[in-house]
Amino acid sequence: MTVGLKGATADKYYTFYTKLFKRVVRLHIIKKSENPMQDIDKPKIAPFIGQFYSPEELNVLFEIAKGNVLEVPLLLGAMYGLRRSEILGLKWDAVDFENKCIIIRHTVTKVKGTGENQIISCKDLTKTTSGYGAMPLMPEIEELLERHLKQIEENKNILKNQYVRQTEEYICVRETGELIKPDHLTQRI
Repeated sequence: MTVGLKGATADKYYTFYTKLFKRVVRLHIIKKSENPMQDIDKPKIAPFIGQFYSPEELNVLFEIAKGNVLEVPLLLGAMYGLRRSEILGLKWDAVDFENKCIIIRHTVTKVKGTGENQIISCKDLTKTTSGYGAMPLMPEIEELLERHLKQIEENKNILKNQYVRQTEEYICVRETGELIKPDHLTQRI
C-alpha cells in the first residue's frame, strides 16, 4: 500500500526492501519462505503527463509577475523551457548581449541561509549532456534583463553595505542581492 506516496517513491521503497530482505535471506537471518517481500507486487507507476499553460493563462501569469522578484525567473522558464536549477544558476556572464545569446552552463539546486552567509549547492554541469548549448537572446528577454540589471544597480546604491555581494554574478536575485531559493520559486508559482 502506498498511501501518500508518488509512484516513483513507492518504487524506490519497494526496490530497497526487496534488496534488503534478499540479503537477510542470504545471510540466513530468515528463511526464503519468511521473506515478506515475496507476496508484495511491484507498484505500478503512472506515466507522467505534463500540463501546460495556455497562452491566455501565461499572459495572466506574466501580468501578475510584472515587477515582482519572480518576473525574471518566470519569463526565463516560460520562454526557454529551462529547469528551475538552470534558471537560478544563470549568471550574467552566460548572457552575451553582443552576440544575442544565452548559454546554460551552471545550475543551482539548493540555497540555505540568508545574506552573505548563503550556502549555495551548485555545479557547473547541467542535467543533460546537451546543456552548454547557446540559445538566442529573445528581444523581450534582452529588454527584461537590461531593466533587471539597472534595478540591481539601483538596489546596490540604495542598500550600500547591506546589499549581498556574495551572489553578484547571479541573475535571479532578490532586491537585497540574495539568491532566490529554489523552493521559494516553486511554491510561489
